[in-house]
Amino acid sequence: MDAKDYVKQLDWNSAIAEATLDLDIHKSGQPKKTTQLTEEEDYLYRGIARCFVTNKDGNYKEAIGDLSMAITLNVNNVDAYHHRAYAFYLDGNYEKAKVDCDKVIALQKSSAYTDELLGKIYNAMGKYAESAEWFGKAVKYWHSQGTLPSPSLLDSYREACKRMNNV
Repeated sequence: MDAKDYVKQLDWNSAIAEATLDLDIHKSGQPKKTTQLTEEEDYLYRGIARCFVTNKDGNYKEAIGDLSMAITLNVNNVDAYHHRAYAFYLDGNYEKAKVDCDKVIALQKSSAYTDELLGKIYNAMGKYAESAEWFGKAVKYWHSQGTLPSPSLLDSYREACKRMNNV
């Protein structure tokens, strides 16, 4: 298995370990395994996994660093920008998170996941009208697909609307 497979299984620590081993192989110049991901993919999947593993300092600098390397290797990597925005959000750097979300939107237009993330960012900043707007876009997207939005998205949308009306 490779880091991508571990990420799909939500096995974060194994994804980090596998990507780290593969990155060591990339750096050493050893022959590649037949299943080995590219260097960009290894940084991407290790960065994604690090978003979901709480470290002792409660920061996400390693995730941000890995995702930044994936972006350096491919400046049009939408997944890397999205997950780095999420890592910045988790780390409390909302302005940088918004910049990365804007980059995702510029590269692929909007997505429900990015819209929801922007809703979370604006909510954390206390900008409830903007938060409700972005959560609403995500809800509308899922409805347009004939899919029910997640309960957590609906709860976030309701909460942002309540806070917006109480400000």
